[in-house]
Amino acid sequence: MSTYRNSRRDVAVADDYIASRMDCRGCHASTDRAELALHGGQCVGCYRAYCEQGRHYPALSIPQRKAALDRVRVALAGGLRASPRQHIDHLAELERTGQATPGQRGFLAAAGRVSQREAAEQAPQPQPQPAQTALAEPLGEPPAWTTEA
Repeated sequence: MSTYRNSRRDVAVADDYIASRMDCRGCHASTDRAELALHGGQCVGCYRAYCEQGRHYPALSIPQRKAALDRVRVALAGGLRASPRQHIDHLAELERTGQATPGQRGFLAAAGRVSQREAAEQAPQPQPQPAQTALAEPLGEPPAWTTEA
């Protein structure tokens, strides 16, 4: 009977231990969950290796550099800017073809509401006639506190 009780305890201890560990996403070694949470799912060794490698960018050839420089010059000169009307027409074409994102569709709807509002504001509005008000009594003397020096 005591061996059965001990085996249940051993299974519970093993289950607790296994539940507190996961595999590192780098080397797949069993690692404590708290350590994985601190280092982005990696053990300390894999995390250090990740931090030491740094960012590596391939070197651009001279023609690639010149092409990039030309693109920057065109952008800075305003060559890539579309007029507001061209931008709205482009978004409308995307919507017609079913390629517009929800944000683009919302922008088009807002632009439509603004253009309708501007058209309504530009229409001649009837001007109200100024009311003819007559003073019931003369103003009289100003209050004393306004003239005291």
